[in-house]
Amino acid sequence: METKPDSVKICWDKPKKKVDYFRIRYQQRDNKSKWKFTETNDDSNNTTIIGLMPDTVHVFQVQGVFDDIDGQYGPISDDITTLVSPSAEMLKMSNYIEGQNPKIYRIPMKENNNASNNTARTKQLISGKKQLVRYSVEKRKT
Repeated sequence: METKPDSVKICWDKPKKKVDYFRIRYQQRDNKSKWKFTETNDDSNNTTIIGLMPDTVHVFQVQGVFDDIDGQYGPISDDITTLVSPSAEMLKMSNYIEGQNPKIYRIPMKENNNASNNTARTKQLISGKKQLVRYSVEKRKT
């Protein structure tokens, strides 16, 4: 299984009976959304479902189809959560500028002077709010 902010690649065990293709139904786990459907092009036992909501729990069910006769749906999958979108992650690292319409955010940037390369004309910028780092130092007896 491979999960992204707007897609999930799922796979399943092939049934013992012959199938022409598989129909997959899926929905958000909130039990309020309607089932959506997609199909594979052949009898392969994996597909990527696209157009999903980021940071959302989804469930899936697979059904085999042979000679235009629908088989029974398999069990509902375990909960699968799509990843948080990169833009949502950027908002967490940003500072909101009050009183702006539309909303404006400032992304703090700091240059890492140790990583600059004048020959290649490159710089490393570190973005986001400063993170609190906690660490402990153990004293060793020598």
